[in-house]
Amino acid sequence: MFAPQFRPLKKFEKNIFRFFRTLQSTNFSSASSSKKFNFESENVLERFIIDRIRSTGPISVSEYMKLCVSSQYGYYAQKAKIFGDGEGDFITSPELTQVFGELIGAWLLNELHMTGWEGPWNLVELGPGSGALMVDVLNVLNKLKSDNKLNVYLIEKSAQLIKQQKQIFEQQLLNKQISINWFDSIEDIPEGFTIFISNEFFDALPIHQFVRNKEKPNIWQEVYIQLTSSNGSVEIDEEDGQILTKKHLCFGLSPGENIHTRAYIPQHIRNDLSKTKWEYSPLATKITLEMIKRFTTNGGFALIIDYGHNGDRKTHSLRAYSNHSIVDPLDCPGRVDLTADVDFGEIKRVIEGKCLIFGPVEQRQFLTQLGLIHRLDYLLRKSTTTEQREALLNSCNILVSDAEMGARFKVFSLFPNTLSEIIKARGGIPAGFASPLPHLEDEDLIND
Repeated sequence: MFAPQFRPLKKFEKNIFRFFRTLQSTNFSSASSSKKFNFESENVLERFIIDRIRSTGPISVSEYMKLCVSSQYGYYAQKAKIFGDGEGDFITSPELTQVFGELIGAWLLNELHMTGWEGPWNLVELGPGSGALMVDVLNVLNKLKSDNKLNVYLIEKSAQLIKQQKQIFEQQLLNKQISINWFDSIEDIPEGFTIFISNEFFDALPIHQFVRNKEKPNIWQEVYIQLTSSNGSVEIDEEDGQILTKKHLCFGLSPGENIHTRAYIPQHIRNDLSKTKWEYSPLATKITLEMIKRFTTNGGFALIIDYGHNGDRKTHSLRAYSNHSIVDPLDCPGRVDLTADVDFGEIKRVIEGKCLIFGPVEQRQFLTQLGLIHRLDYLLRKSTTTEQREALLNSCNILVSDAEMGARFKVFSLFPNTLSEIIKARGGIPAGFASPLPHLEDEDLIND
């Protein structure tokens, strides 16, 4: 807390005060406001990050992601169109085809029946995005007459996305009487048998990035976001010499070990000299442990689908998407989607023994074993136009081909230890997690 009565304000403190007064007095949405920022010419969040770094020094990648993704002026709070073609920045599996959500719905219902549970149950989706996945899952449950004892809870903090989700539920749900409620966190969800699902949620959680020092391999440094210079660096068009962008932010490194390197980097990573770069998301671990605690106490299980790896990645994975293209993560903070691969290997290491763990397996394996090809064949025969057939083939090809989502996306499931005997009696694995299939070529899917 500043105390101007005891000492004069420094220049950067005055700038901070001036900036916060601007935030408090500015209306960003009302057309009748006397003063309104033009987001095309003034990036409020970038200005805040620059002033913060000037005031307190470089920030971690994790802190940068928190500000860019989930703050009041971050991506999910300000971006009107996030998912899908056209103005969206990226497409998730549910937006591609109904088949994805239908198979997920069939999977969770099958696993629910396998547990023997017949009472009321909760279905929780972490980061429901556009709401398309939940629509397809709930419509499957409705068609199978399995939604009468169900309560749906969505973990979502973005008011903008909640509005979109409510709209799609109103337009597309077969059973509009089903109970759907929104919460900020897992802790807020009522007790009860709970099934968790998430698709492209964990990849948006903040990460810390670390680099092994080349001269002193036993020393790790944290990647920071810092200022390029007092005036920023300028990118010039090579053809006409015009200024393209003025970059104020860049990556840097901590001078040596810090509180995060000491707290987060496990000994097995330090001992593996082939690992020179590493990423870690404390929040991903925390949320996973919260799910385990909930279904261990009340019954249930979890299914996680996301970009990721089994701990074998040796490079950093932070990237940004805008209009379906990869862009610089430090350009236009809050206006582009930030994402990083999920380290399922590290999550497994932390939760080992606390629950039953299956996967990660490739998405193409999971969906194909659940019957994607058979469902696709049925829908193709029901299609009445060439356009419908081509759209179905293209979308399913993206889901399972190695060149698209098939190999990059992983599927991970968690069950309470109390179900070990039940799962063992049915073959030792849940549906979709059997031995890997041979890699599919495009022709395997698209040929009639």
